[in-house]
Amino acid sequence: MHTCSAPTSPAPPSVRGLLALWLCAALLSGSSATHAAAPFNILAYGADASGLNWSTPAVQQAIDAATAAGGGVVLFPPGRYRLNMVTIKNNVTLQFAPESFIDGPRLYTEYTPLKYLFRAVSATNVALRGPGVINGQGSNYWNVVANPTTWYSPRQSRPVPLIQFHSCSNVVVDGITIVNSPSWSLSPYSSTNVTIRNVTILNDYYGPNTDGIDVAQSKNVLITGCNIATGDDCIAIKNGDPSPAANFSSNITISNCNLSTPSYALKIGTESRVGVVENVLYTDCRTRAHKLDIGCHSGIALESVDGGILRNVRVSRIQCEGTRSPIFIRLGNRGTGQTVSPPVPGQIYDIVIEDVTTTGVSPSAGGVTLNRDFGIEIHGLPSATVSNIVLRNIHVVRHGDIQRMSQMGVSDLSQLVVPENEAGYPSVDMFGWLPSFGVYCRHARGITLQNLEILPSNTDIRPALVFDDVSGLTVTNVVASYPGSDTRTPASMFYTTNSPTITLTAQPNPTLPPGGWILATP
Repeated sequence: MHTCSAPTSPAPPSVRGLLALWLCAALLSGSSATHAAAPFNILAYGADASGLNWSTPAVQQAIDAATAAGGGVVLFPPGRYRLNMVTIKNNVTLQFAPESFIDGPRLYTEYTPLKYLFRAVSATNVALRGPGVINGQGSNYWNVVANPTTWYSPRQSRPVPLIQFHSCSNVVVDGITIVNSPSWSLSPYSSTNVTIRNVTILNDYYGPNTDGIDVAQSKNVLITGCNIATGDDCIAIKNGDPSPAANFSSNITISNCNLSTPSYALKIGTESRVGVVENVLYTDCRTRAHKLDIGCHSGIALESVDGGILRNVRVSRIQCEGTRSPIFIRLGNRGTGQTVSPPVPGQIYDIVIEDVTTTGVSPSAGGVTLNRDFGIEIHGLPSATVSNIVLRNIHVVRHGDIQRMSQMGVSDLSQLVVPENEAGYPSVDMFGWLPSFGVYCRHARGITLQNLEILPSNTDIRPALVFDDVSGLTVTNVVASYPGSDTRTPASMFYTTNSPTITLTAQPNPTLPPGGWILATP
């Protein structure tokens, strides 16, 4: 296993690899598997454009013919085609014409021989190009109910994922639409040089595990211009099964995407139990909860709970609407897949998040409960701290509305015990009530908060900032307002425990209504 050590003293987060990311993005944006020869029309091989009969044999024959010719374009003319497992091979582009529709199986047993709709293994120069529509028939795999409040329960086994590129290189997915996927929609796995561009994924918001794009131990990946609305994570990045260091997820750029979900818009690190996820750039994206009165878990989730290392992540220019926690950073020790006992925690360090605008859960539509709305969360472990984290130029609007400590079952903050929950599944609500409405940070080193605005919509008696077992803290121009309360004292703006080196000041902010303060370290 490839390992590395976190810095032993606070330092500015590394930006190594960012230029490489931009270069990677530029190179990948031009990658393609195009061919000048006449296309291999699947109708010529016996495909049925009516959708009444399986067209899998005809499509596979067209792909095999293109491969035998050294590569080519396999054309899906306008029509509807039933498929149950297609293998994409070297130097082949699947070109879906306008008004071409692909219907996957309605039954798990109809997938033959493997449980994927489209798959390439150890192939190079392969592509799927739209604007065709691929329907995964997801509603046939769940027990769909009216007015759901949580995920549907599965009614049969499901293919995972619907489309996979396994150990491939030079992959392009451009302009296609995926709807109603029964599980993960699209996944590059142990692949290199992957471009996913202008892809639309529209899944049921209550379809279980219907991730949009899952990048698993892949490198040099560009995801751009995509629109994803799904019931689980819109985009997830991880290292899963044991693999050589050359395949660890790295050099990944996500830009200009619209993401909508009740879960996580971007999640990095869950299930990463080997190696390093590094050099990730997430920029110029917009995220939105599927319902603003329920909210999505988080717009930005950076996690390591199974032993993996997450480092050198840059997040910039992100708009998040309806998040329960706008930013969630969690180093845990669940240890799934590890063979040692107790498991060994991973590391999270060198993270920059800047120019982010977020709003919280809205009670306007009814149904909101107070504990659905959290602030920014940064959680390490007593034995393994997160380090070198910068949050800069961030505007946070939260619902707030904690007017009495008794609402949290305590009479003062010193009585509120936030559990460690080291082995728990990472979730923004895994710790219950938190003692702050703005930023809660514990077991951390080298934390910088610069130019933050933390604005609850309702009176909230909790401090804006709480630090537990934190050192190397720099706070500059953090503005917190307290609507409906002009009697707060500076000492009530922040709360520290187990952090003897931290000193904070609070000064009145003349540009806000009474109750607004500017927080800083000397």
